[in-house]
Amino acid sequence: MKEELDALHKNNTWTLVPRPSSQTNIVGSKWVFKTKLLPNGTVDRLKARLVAQGYSQIPGVDFEETFSPVLKPTTLRLVVALATTMSWLLRQLDVKNAFLHGKLKEEVYMTQPPVLSASSQFLLQQIIDHLGNQFDLKDLSPVNYFLGIEVTEFSGGIFLSQAKYAKDILTRAHMFAAASIATPLATKDTSTLKDDDLVDANEYRKLVGALQYLTIIRTDICHAMNRVCQFMQQPTFAHMRQVKHILRYIKGTIHHGLRFSSHSTLSLTGFCDADWADCPITRRSTTGYCVFLGANCISWSSKKQPTIARSIAEAKY
Repeated sequence: MKEELDALHKNNTWTLVPRPSSQTNIVGSKWVFKTKLLPNGTVDRLKARLVAQGYSQIPGVDFEETFSPVLKPTTLRLVVALATTMSWLLRQLDVKNAFLHGKLKEEVYMTQPPVLSASSQFLLQQIIDHLGNQFDLKDLSPVNYFLGIEVTEFSGGIFLSQAKYAKDILTRAHMFAAASIATPLATKDTSTLKDDDLVDANEYRKLVGALQYLTIIRTDICHAMNRVCQFMQQPTFAHMRQVKHILRYIKGTIHHGLRFSSHSTLSLTGFCDADWADCPITRRSTTGYCVFLGANCISWSSKKQPTIARSIAEAKY
């Protein structure tokens, strides 16, 4: 199928346009598959042809007269006779996708074929040209850095990271020289201490807000960030210690990121779990989930449930 699509693109067989009005006849399309055999009956190759559904064409609109130019038997016999008589060598050649070299006089609209995507450079350039006609664009070439996210392509897929952004946060918080730590949360939760002194709420919010942006890529700090985001109104020194704990964890995992594999499927799979009455202040439970597209994680969250669950079953389901 890829070989067929590449040939269609190479010969400029069509131009992608918006779907016309309902009064325009639109011809359907479909894939036809065939097994080509060698003279001895073994399989030579598997072929795929993209064809228009001719039965949906309207005579006089989509076509006038039709014919298929083929070799006449007399011509074949004449060539063989001449080659034999003149001791010429016979050589067989095949013009790839010969039927694509013809020119249509009519303007025919065909439904976009299945599995056609903009993965090729040809279609990508068409999209860029179309957008350029509508807006003043600046082509930034292939993506390698986008809104603080570093994009690295490798043979098996794409890797996203925020190493530079994380370094900037550590520098701003004066934590770049701090010792790293192995976990994003402390084993003992001291965030509920009420007798602790308050800290500068503006500074706390700045650090938490900056760290929150890391959760775009960093699934490993999602739950820890959920904890520290709960105390934005009146943060204490205990809460600030939790934030600095996360910063120390970031220091040791600064090059961690999100890997997208090209060897994946398009099936959606979700995982979900919850604790029960984990919050000592409100007794509300925390729910966490992640969703995978094939082998690639595309969505995740960790947050408190809106109501108090009266059992583990209620919290989980």
